[in-house]
Amino acid sequence: MILGKKIDPLILTALFKSAVAYPLLSFFRNPRKVYGELLYSSHIEKVLSVVKPDILHAHFSYPEGWASYRRYRKRIPFVVTLHGYDVLVEPSLGYGIRLKKRYDLLVRRVIEVADAVIVASHALYNEVARLTNDKEKIHLITHGVDLERLSLTSTQMTSERG
Repeated sequence: MILGKKIDPLILTALFKSAVAYPLLSFFRNPRKVYGELLYSSHIEKVLSVVKPDILHAHFSYPEGWASYRRYRKRIPFVVTLHGYDVLVEPSLGYGIRLKKRYDLLVRRVIEVADAVIVASHALYNEVARLTNDKEKIHLITHGVDLERLSLTSTQMTSERG
């Protein structure tokens, strides 16, 4: 048994059919991980067949981006928002999924096939720009607020409270 007491034969069939989508090296991972990805992908496909969205937006390149790409690529526009751990690496701290070559290949594939990539920092922008030739699809949308535009003076805050 791979996961629990029940193995979905449709997932195992999908595993063999989807072998071409996986970079070869990424296939040599824990079978539970690959099975889990396929199970996750099949759930995404079921939800999307009911919801029928106009766009697919995944947060994180792995596992959400990979599972989404695996099941719905090229059917509707695919956008991925990257947050850090999925792209950035710091070897001295062991930080980042891309430290493992097998996952690095999956992350790169998601970035490559996405119609648009949203990043939340300049560091992410620079790293994604290094990983892709299509820099026009990278969009920097930082978190936070414009403090000048939204700042209140102490007089304004006092009058609003009272």
